Amino acid sequence: MLPVKKNVLWLCLFLFPICGYAQTSRIVLQQFLEKMTAGPVKMSFTFTYDNVPKKVHDLQIGTLMYSGEQYHLQMGDFDVYCDGINKWIYNELVEEVSIFPAEEVVEMTDNPLKYILNNGDNFRYRPAKHLVQKGKKVISIDLIPKSKNAVYTMVNLQVEKETLLPVQLTYKMKDGQRYIIDVNQIDTNIAVKSFSFSFPAHLYSGITINDLR
Repeated sequence: MLPVKKNVLWLCLFLFPICGYAQTSRIVLQQFLEKMTAGPVKMSFTFTYDNVPKKVHDLQIGTLMYSGEQYHLQMGDFDVYCDGINKWIYNELVEEVSIFPAEEVVEMTDNPLKYILNNGDNFRYRPAKHLVQKGKKVISIDLIPKSKNAVYTMVNLQVEKETLLPVQLTYKMKDGQRYIIDVNQIDTNIAVKSFSFSFPAHLYSGITINDLR
């Protein structure tokens, strides 16, 4: 029986720091979520799409302003508005806007932070890592979806240690695709007007409107 007890003791000693690190990751995520939902946020970012199996690589610059359930995303040819009730997706290339109920969300084309903001309790946590990225001290945590049916196999969140503001988000999918968001600039608690999140139809004459509500 002694070897068994000894093995159990070693197992406890091994698991204790892992549990502690997981708790640290959970605390970092919670503090990050509180920071990002405390008030309106505006950010500019670089969006990278990688499809390794198909050897596809695409890079786009975007901006996002959001406040609660309201947001405005500009990226590539798309302009997305959401006022919390309705969502407008404007395709500049074909001069067409499609209108949906706000609850119909496509995470990566709508609000790059929305998936992690809405699913904070649905992850398991790997030990937090302390890194230095571009001269900044960064905390990196891997979030593993609890559900086997989740679209993503892992979400990596990197936040600046001092401010807890996001530096990078990486979404890894089951089929080898990756979405990477590098935050270039971010402002918190900015002043926004409610009409900023509604599509300004009066500025776009002659466009095609698809009302899918």
